[in-house]
Amino acid sequence: MAKMILPARPFSIRRATTADAGGILRCLQTAFEPYRYDYTQEAFHDTTLSPETIHLRLAAMAVFVAVTPPGDIVGTIGCGAVDAEEGHIRGMAVLTEWQGRGLAARLLQAAESELRAQGCRRVTLDTTTPLTRAVRFYEKNGYQRSGKVGDFHGMPLFEYVKNLGELRALLDHLILGASDLARGIEFVEERTGVRAALGGVHPGRGTRNALLSLGRRRYLEILAPDPEQATLAWFRSLAQSTEPRLVGWMVRPGDLAALADRLRYSGIACDPPRESSRQRPDGRTLRWKLLRLAEQSEGLLPFLIEWSADSPHPADDAPPGVSLIQFEILSPNPDEIRRTFEILGLDVPVSRSDRPELCARLAGPCGALELIS
Repeated sequence: MAKMILPARPFSIRRATTADAGGILRCLQTAFEPYRYDYTQEAFHDTTLSPETIHLRLAAMAVFVAVTPPGDIVGTIGCGAVDAEEGHIRGMAVLTEWQGRGLAARLLQAAESELRAQGCRRVTLDTTTPLTRAVRFYEKNGYQRSGKVGDFHGMPLFEYVKNLGELRALLDHLILGASDLARGIEFVEERTGVRAALGGVHPGRGTRNALLSLGRRRYLEILAPDPEQATLAWFRSLAQSTEPRLVGWMVRPGDLAALADRLRYSGIACDPPRESSRQRPDGRTLRWKLLRLAEQSEGLLPFLIEWSADSPHPADDAPPGVSLIQFEILSPNPDEIRRTFEILGLDVPVSRSDRPELCARLAGPCGALELIS
């Protein structure tokens, strides 16, 4: 029998806020209602939460929600670090009419990415006997029974575990291109409430930038032509940009020379690592090495950066207050992109699309900012 393909329905995944508490409660209660009489009363209430316990979860864990364009919450998941290396997932629910549409996989991916970012190498979750569909889903996504069985208010609770591995490459920064630096700074400030600080110029490259932090050792670079330099040597499309857009992203994989050898061994052509630098307004010089893949897959693949050991990281003193909620790659050839990411050690979602695109969602004190390439 052929597998039924359900029609696509739009949704997005984002981190939950306290304002989402009511919607999360409704999602949990609706999704688990068919199992009410398969659970003990205490287990059911513990699973579906209450107005008091939902706020405790939002305070203690990173909670993600799947949201439709009208703003309805149709799926949710929570996760948090147990210790330095282990994370735990709980509270996953997807409304029945949204099952089979890829929503659960996106929620799980968001939780695993969050735990990896916190340094977790292993993740656990617990499930119960009535949730047979959920068990099949977890096993399909690499979870295995650990053999540990606990008591959940009179019900057996089975632990599942997955090895997340150790990321070898971490997202360093996103590059937002603009034809004019002042316009790019205003564009971000108007939508997030945070004003980027001037970074400096790139001698010989024809650009200058402004920065704002996206968290520890991660930032947004607003890149524009430098009017004091005659030639634009890279990102030549900046001068023709009508609106700020994502023009690239960079990851730091560690030793670039070793990575270049591994890439060539894997059949991925790349340029040799190149020394670069720029001077900050305070007079300090930032130094780094940059490696570029020969095939950029229409701008979807990252640049690779290795900061000098004696160089400060730009995120350390860039203006804070903005966080990266989501970053995703859209491609007509997702399997090809995923193969390269596997070699690079990257954990970035890749989805199939008719056109190649970088997509990011940022959140600041004044609202969210959607960026595309």
